[in-house]
Amino acid sequence: MGSPGQHDDKATFAVPLDPRAARQARRIVCDLLRAWRADEDLVYDAQLVAIELVTNAVSHGGAQVVLEVEHRPDGRIRLAVRDGSPRMPCQREVGMHDETGRGLAIVEGLALDWGVQTLDGGGKQVWALLRSAWPQDHHDMAGSSSN
Repeated sequence: MGSPGQHDDKATFAVPLDPRAARQARRIVCDLLRAWRADEDLVYDAQLVAIELVTNAVSHGGAQVVLEVEHRPDGRIRLAVRDGSPRMPCQREVGMHDETGRGLAIVEGLALDWGVQTLDGGGKQVWALLRSAWPQDHHDMAGSSSN
């Protein structure tokens, strides 16, 4: 992966368009959330969501994929993946023996909310908002900036 564009509460990473992308996204999210001292349940959930969003973008998203991880002022975590494709993701019916097609259902099950935004320069951003994993006073002590 390229070097991160990282601030105290937000980090952005270029994702390679190859089979290693999901593994690298999982490692990035794990390392970043642990550095932010998130609880392990949130770290696990965030890794699963990142894997699904990145896998979809690499498989269907076009020439460039970017992962963004944000520790929001309210304590929640926002994961977002940008890609160059105008094709919108959609959930599909899958059979018991299908090996693919469950990604967005996993995201929906783990996230407080998720959605898709069309980008002005083309492409889209698929995002997921995850719960807070810190006590309320963690933010006051962390000094995170509002965006």
